[in-house]
Amino acid sequence: MTTAFRAIAFRALAALAVGVTLALPSGARAQSVEEVRLAVQAHNPEFISADEEGGANIGAEVLTASPAWLDWAFSPRPTAGVSINTRGDTSAAFAGLTWDVDIAGPVFVSLFLGGGVHNGERDSNEPDKRNLGCRALFRESLEIGWRLGNGDAVALALDHMSNAGLCDENDGVENLGLKYHLKF
Repeated sequence: MTTAFRAIAFRALAALAVGVTLALPSGARAQSVEEVRLAVQAHNPEFISADEEGGANIGAEVLTASPAWLDWAFSPRPTAGVSINTRGDTSAAFAGLTWDVDIAGPVFVSLFLGGGVHNGERDSNEPDKRNLGCRALFRESLEIGWRLGNGDAVALALDHMSNAGLCDENDGVENLGLKYHLKF
């Protein structure tokens, strides 16, 4: 994939995540955005995954209030975000649902389930690239965090994207690092 194409894909992915947020009516957006999560993560760390890609990922997520119709599912919050690789490897935009569960005192876990699109390789012979098979992938994230006194939080987060075997190639991609939760 050429550098120019990657730059265009990067902008398209970022625009998608921003578009999901801006698609909310302005009054609803102002009232329902509860949290923004900012991430700095290692992309495909060797001790978790193969070493085809690397670098750091910078991410941002917007979490809105859980709508009443999701009460039956323990009130997950709709989430949209981006994860941008600083080295030009796989970046992604994603959307789904996030559940937060308090464990003890300020300690909590957070689980995200959803899907995303990426600008990485689907089926490549390049030895330094992950073969992700499909353009659209499933995405899961698990965090363990600590709530700060001001309502914000810090968390250790592991994100995973793959196609669950729906395409011929399925290398998947992982990100591991820290997230800062800004509460509104």
